[in-house]
Amino acid sequence: MRPKLLLTVGLLCAGIAWPQAPASQVNPSGKAATASAAGSVEQNASRRASIKRLVQVSGTEARMNTALAELFATQTASMKKLRPDIPAQFWDEFQIKFTQQFRVNDLTELLIPIYEKHFSDDEIKQLIAFYETPIGQRYVAESPAITTETMIASREWGRSLGEKIGFQVAQEMRDRGISNGTPPKPPVPDSLKSPQ
Repeated sequence: MRPKLLLTVGLLCAGIAWPQAPASQVNPSGKAATASAAGSVEQNASRRASIKRLVQVSGTEARMNTALAELFATQTASMKKLRPDIPAQFWDEFQIKFTQQFRVNDLTELLIPIYEKHFSDDEIKQLIAFYETPIGQRYVAESPAITTETMIASREWGRSLGEKIGFQVAQEMRDRGISNGTPPKPPVPDSLKSPQ
């Protein structure tokens, strides 16, 4: 069932991605159209292969594999706590099934149309060339640490900014003579008032 579904989805996506000639340009003999379609199929296959290569050399595939493994570990750890009565063998066997069923390649297939939308063939090739250089590989290696440190710095900056905004709002309220006490209760709508 699953391979048939993936094949169907893949064919639908391929049909959407392939350029199609308007009906007015269709050759009734089909000879030129067949050659053109074959070229499009080859070009599309080459483009897809280039995008898969980019996902690989940019470190995206490795990060997705890591994220999938971490997700599995986190989820099973939670389930093990909830169900300590389930033997370890069950979890080991489940992990094997899980890793056979859910592959990063499935997600990579979903990324291909996104890359196709945002980058030309030439740009994809340039990106691959960059990531294959020593500095590109260094960037890939350092990206996880940079991302983590950026998140920490952003969180601290956001906390500090929140404090400054709160202080400035309080200062502005004092300057304008607005009470810093409990805000007044909103008026009760007439429809909720009890009849007198």
